[in-house]
Amino acid sequence: MKIRKKICSLLLVCLAFLGIFCGRANVYADQKQALSATVTLLKQEKDCVVQVEAKNSGADFSGKVRLVFSGTDNSGGCAFEQCLTLPQNGKKQYTMTIPYADVSQTRGNGIVAFVDEKGNVVASEAFASIFGKEKRGIGVGVLSDHYDALGWMSMSGQTYYLHGKDQNVYLTQMDADTLQAQLDELYFLVIDSYDVSSLGKEKIKAIEKWVKNGGWLLIGTGERGKDTLGGFDSSFMEVSCKRVSKVGEENDASKEMQQLGSYSGFTGIDFSQMPVAKLQRNNINASKSEAYPGWVYACGDGAIGVCAISFGEKQMQKASTDLCYGIYDQVAGYSMSYSQYVNDEEWGWSGENAFGVIDHLNTALDFSWLKVLIVVYVIVVGPVLYLLLCKMKKRDWYWLGVPALGIIFIGVVFIGGRNLKLHETRVYSVTAQQADGKSTTGITTYYNAYHSGVKPWKVRLNDNYAYGGSGLSESYSMASSGRVYADRYHYLVEYDRGLSLGVKPQSNFENAYLFAAGTAKGCGSIDTSGLVLTQQKQGGSITNNTSYDFPYLVCVSDDTVMVFSDVKAGETITIDGKSKKPLLSQQISYFDDVYSVLSQDNMNGNTYSYKHKDMAAALYLGLCQIRRQNDVSGTVVVEGVTADYGKTIESRCSEISFGCLYTIAGQEVSHASN
Repeated sequence: MKIRKKICSLLLVCLAFLGIFCGRANVYADQKQALSATVTLLKQEKDCVVQVEAKNSGADFSGKVRLVFSGTDNSGGCAFEQCLTLPQNGKKQYTMTIPYADVSQTRGNGIVAFVDEKGNVVASEAFASIFGKEKRGIGVGVLSDHYDALGWMSMSGQTYYLHGKDQNVYLTQMDADTLQAQLDELYFLVIDSYDVSSLGKEKIKAIEKWVKNGGWLLIGTGERGKDTLGGFDSSFMEVSCKRVSKVGEENDASKEMQQLGSYSGFTGIDFSQMPVAKLQRNNINASKSEAYPGWVYACGDGAIGVCAISFGEKQMQKASTDLCYGIYDQVAGYSMSYSQYVNDEEWGWSGENAFGVIDHLNTALDFSWLKVLIVVYVIVVGPVLYLLLCKMKKRDWYWLGVPALGIIFIGVVFIGGRNLKLHETRVYSVTAQQADGKSTTGITTYYNAYHSGVKPWKVRLNDNYAYGGSGLSESYSMASSGRVYADRYHYLVEYDRGLSLGVKPQSNFENAYLFAAGTAKGCGSIDTSGLVLTQQKQGGSITNNTSYDFPYLVCVSDDTVMVFSDVKAGETITIDGKSKKPLLSQQISYFDDVYSVLSQDNMNGNTYSYKHKDMAAALYLGLCQIRRQNDVSGTVVVEGVTADYGKTIESRCSEISFGCLYTIAGQEVSHASN
C-alpha cells in the first residue's frame, strides 16, 4: 500500500513538472509565433544605419531586441541590443548605427532575436543580407566579345585570399547597358577583345573613376590591342599598342620565354601561336609585369595591368589556376586599395600590440611581498627549522616539517594572490577628435578592456557616445557563411538608458577591443599653413591652438612620416626643421609601416627614442581611427597626443585615457621647399 502511494506521488510530481514545462514551452511557442521583426539598411557611408521594425501579435512583451552578426561559433561577432516594450498588437520602429566592420564580416547576414527580462531568447529569425544582393566572394566583371573563352579566369577549384580569408572568384558577363550598375560589385574588371570606344565617353569615364577609387583593371590585348587600349584617355591609359605580331611570327613574349625559361604558370603555352601586341609604356610609372608579358602600374587608389596577349586565346585554355592567381595578384598588389584590404588584418594585429605597450607601461602589480616571503620561507625551512627540531630533540620530524611548511607557504601565497584579482574592469581608451575650432566635433574611441574571470561583463559609456561596436574587428576569427545563432557572439553593444559595451570572455583577463563614436565639446584647433610633406619636399607650418601640450606630434602623408616632440599649447613649428628639429623623418610604403615607425627605437640607421612609449602607441591607434573615418589619400594628417584626456566611462572601472587631436590638411605644393 505504501509503495503504491509513493508511486502515485511520484507520478503526480512528474505530471506537474511536465505540465509546467509544456506550459512554458507553449508560452515560448506562442511568443515565437507572435513576435517578428524586419531589418532594413537605410544608409551606408563609413558605417551602416539600419532600421528595425518589431511587431507583436501576442501577449505583451518586455525585454530586448537583439541583432547578431556572427559566425558559427563563439569566437567572433557582435550583438546589438535595444531595450523594448511591445504591447499586444503593437509595432515599433527604431534605428541603430552599426560599424561597417561588424556587418561586413558576415556580408550583412544575421539574426534578430527577442530576449525576455530573464535573458531567455523567446523568438528569433534569420534575415538576409541588409546589403541586398549578397556578395558571393571576389567579383570579376568581364567585358569581352568572347566571354565564353575566359571561363578559366574563374580559377575553378581555387580561392583568392583577401580580407583575411580565402574567397571564391566568380565571373560576371557585362555589356554597355549593365556596366555602370555592376561596377560597385566588382574587385576586378577584365576587358579583352573589345572595342572600348564603343562604350561612349560617359561609361569610359565611369570605368576610369572606378579604378581611381580602388578598382583593379586587367586588359588583354593581342590582335585587338589598339581597339581595347585606344578608347581610354591617354592620361589614364599609360600603355599603348605599337603593333601586333602575326601567328607564327617571333614576338617579344616568345623571345622572353626563351631567355627566362617560362613565366609563372605559362608552361606549355606557345606564344608564337597567337597574335602578340608590342606594348609601349608612355609613362615611367608603368613597370614590367612579373606575372605575364606586359605592364602594370598604380592609378589613383586602384591599379591597371595590360597584357600583350588576349586572355581568350586557345593556348590560354591550358593556363593553370596558379597562373590566374598570379595575374590577379600582380595587378591588385600595385594598388593602394590592396594594401588597405590586406592590411586590415595587420591593423588588428598591430593595434593589439599598441594596446599591449600601453597596458605594460601602466600596469603596476607589486610582487615585492612575494620575494620577501620566498626568502623567509627558504630561511625557515632550512636552518631555522632544523635547529629548532634539534633543540627539541625531534630531528626525525624534519621530513614532515618541510612539506607542512610548504603547504602553509602555498596557502599564504594563495590568500595574498587574491589581492591581485581585479575588482574593477581595467580600461584603456584612446580618443580621436578633430581639432577644427568648432564648438562641437565628432569623436571616436578605441578601447582595450579586461576583467578577471570568465563571466560576461560590460561598461556604460558617458552621454557623448551614440553608437559602438568591435574596435579591432580583424582580431577575431569570423566564419563568412553558415548558420547564425542568437546566443553566439563575442562582443555586445547595449542601448538601455545610454550606451554600454561588453564582452563574453572565453579566458581569464581576456582583452576586449571595442569602439564607440559620438560628439563632444570642441578641443580648439590645429592650424596649418602652406603644408607639404613628401620625400622630396617638406614645407609649411603647424600651430597648436588647443589647450593641450603634445608630448608627440606626428605628420603622415602617403609616403612620409615625421614626428616632433614636446609641442606646447600655442606653439608654432615649421616642418622643415628650422624651428624645431623633428624626432624622426621616415619614408613609408604602406600604412602599416607607420606602426614600425611609432614602435621601434632604431630603424635604418636613424637612432631615436620615445621617452613615453605608451604615448607613441596611442598616436598609432589614433591614426587607425582617423583612417577608419576619413579618406586621407593625398593629404597630410597632423595629430598630437596627450594623456589624461578625460573619463569616457560612467560605470565603475579603472580607466586610463589618451586623446589624439588631429587635422587633415591638403598638400600645398606651391609652398614647398627642398
